[in-house]
Amino acid sequence: MLNNFKSLENISSDKIPEELDSIISDIYPPIRDFLNLEPSFGHFKFSIEPEVSESKNIFNIGVKREIKDKILQIKISEKNCKYLPFILLREIYNLFTPVQLVDLRSNADLE
Repeated sequence: MLNNFKSLENISSDKIPEELDSIISDIYPPIRDFLNLEPSFGHFKFSIEPEVSESKNIFNIGVKREIKDKILQIKISEKNCKYLPFILLREIYNLFTPVQLVDLRSNADLE
């Protein structure tokens, strides 16, 4: 399983948008298999966006999540790409969190 995470180590900041799908396809299946679970959100899409609202909540930093046409869209802020390995792992693991426990409001700050 650890070999699949090599793509996270080799992320090139100037090629992130083109490599994003490849990185996801490298790390998502082994995590799913390891957890032996199906994701709570069966359909999801990751993208890099120039602007994403900032949040002080550690669980939302660098992303905006929304559901459109039954697809969970995870938009990652371009300016937070230096944290992309952490953000991708966090968001992939979040796909397996039961829907009832997920707060999709990316801008909800901790109180």
